[in-house]
Amino acid sequence: MRIKATTDYAIRAVLYLALRNEQCSSREISEAMHIPRDLLVQIAIRLRQASILEAQSGKYGGYSLMKSPSSISLYDLARAMGDEPNLPDNDNFDNVPNQEAAKLVQGIYQTIQSEFEKYLASTTIEEIASQKPMACTN
Repeated sequence: MRIKATTDYAIRAVLYLALRNEQCSSREISEAMHIPRDLLVQIAIRLRQASILEAQSGKYGGYSLMKSPSSISLYDLARAMGDEPNLPDNDNFDNVPNQEAAKLVQGIYQTIQSEFEKYLASTTIEEIASQKPMACTN
């Protein structure tokens, strides 16, 4: 159960925008959240397609949130990045000699997967932002 780097960067970027509550340039977000700028632009495209970010082009352009931070869950961001945390393939268990033990392990993984997805779906950017103040640069 792993979150991809692009999802991590998406969470960072959206959290930064939520804390700033204003339009920010890709350079500002990139520097403040230590996200490679070229990758941030690619992530922003996906977040725009998911109706999470809006982009203003031009000299005074940048990114801002389309939705309230309270309506953006971590699961929304993971899905926008094409990152749906998955269990190990069942094929990994086919050749295990003790199938009873293998079934127990699969059951544990399914429980973990379910709880992880519930946590991602129920945790919003607003909740994260309210946990601890984060230093924002101008």
